[in-house]
Amino acid sequence: MLANSCKSDSVGNALIDNGYICETKYDGTRVWYFTKDNKFINRRGGNVRENYPDIQKIGGDYVLDGELCIFTAKKSDFSMLSVREHTQHKFRIELQAEKYPATFMVFDICRFEGKDTTSLPLKERKKLLQKIKLPMGVRLVKETTIKKAREEKQEGVMIKDLNSIYEMGKRTDSWIKLKFNKEKEVIFTTYEINTDNSLTLESENGIRAKCNDIKVKDKMPVTCEVEYLSEYANGKLRFPIIKRVL
Repeated sequence: MLANSCKSDSVGNALIDNGYICETKYDGTRVWYFTKDNKFINRRGGNVRENYPDIQKIGGDYVLDGELCIFTAKKSDFSMLSVREHTQHKFRIELQAEKYPATFMVFDICRFEGKDTTSLPLKERKKLLQKIKLPMGVRLVKETTIKKAREEKQEGVMIKDLNSIYEMGKRTDSWIKLKFNKEKEVIFTTYEINTDNSLTLESENGIRAKCNDIKVKDKMPVTCEVEYLSEYANGKLRFPIIKRVL
């Protein structure tokens, strides 16, 4: 089940006022945990369970929907998680697990004690989640407010209809995501011309972003206001979008 997007707090708050719930949107990797087979299946269909030995196994026959995260204080840190996702060999995985322990943040359930739960409304699925004994490294996503999530500098929020069923693989208005993108000024020094006659600009530290203003090539180097989701430890940006040329 996938979410549609909204761009403003006012739209999100209007939905919340009409009975939707609001949860923190963590910056991690979406997975479904098949507890019977002890598998973390990501959106590409891969099993990433062996990379997270620090998350203890849940007994029983459940399918839990959630986000693999690594936390710095109260915030999820995708740059640290990406290190763990690309670590290979058992010894290195165990070292990274000790250095950067992960948490599986659960927000929904598709199977409970062997029975399909996707036709149940979200409010009933949430009650079933409360009945599962969660081990170390697994937590339930809690409700929040847009204001609080912004104050905590979270990635964003998920706004959900409590009466909605779980529609596997479908993008729906029953789930709405509101992302809190960040902004910064970036100096781009080089460019490439794309097949659609747009430009891909690149900074000295490897930040790359698409620009539709072909005239920018005559102004290099150029400073742009860039919107992005998060920043990696090496200074590169996740999902950078050029808002305007300064």
